[in-house]
Amino acid sequence: MGREIVMTECSGKLCGYAFSRDAETPTEDEIRYSVPGDGGCDSGDGSCWQAYFAQARDSRFHPKELQDATAQIKKILDPLVEGPDGRTLSFVHTPFGTLLAWIKHGQRFAGPVVTSASTPEEIAAALGLINVGYDKPASASPEQSSV
Repeated sequence: MGREIVMTECSGKLCGYAFSRDAETPTEDEIRYSVPGDGGCDSGDGSCWQAYFAQARDSRFHPKELQDATAQIKKILDPLVEGPDGRTLSFVHTPFGTLLAWIKHGQRFAGPVVTSASTPEEIAAALGLINVGYDKPASASPEQSSV
């Protein structure tokens, strides 16, 4: 049967991501989620959606090859039922593309956050995005800095 979408207080167009920006040195828990800060979703601008693919009948806009691709993607995503700490598999939409992430829907942050309204550089840094033109350069070793 597969995974079913769970409607939360923030769903679809009403959900927007927020990542804390207070973690210069990631904690072990933050490293586990592969982002420098913690991430969640609350009511917002539609920048975060639960990762669920709808299926449709054959049509000009959804022909057999797209039906097959959808079925293959669902086969990969459906076993990923629940993430750590009750997080939901979600699509986080950024200016650089869509990121698949474990998100705590309905989570609010008290401190400064990065959202879809932040600068591209802030978004790339907060989400730990790579190959998007805003990668943090690796620290030069003492040998490299003296060259």
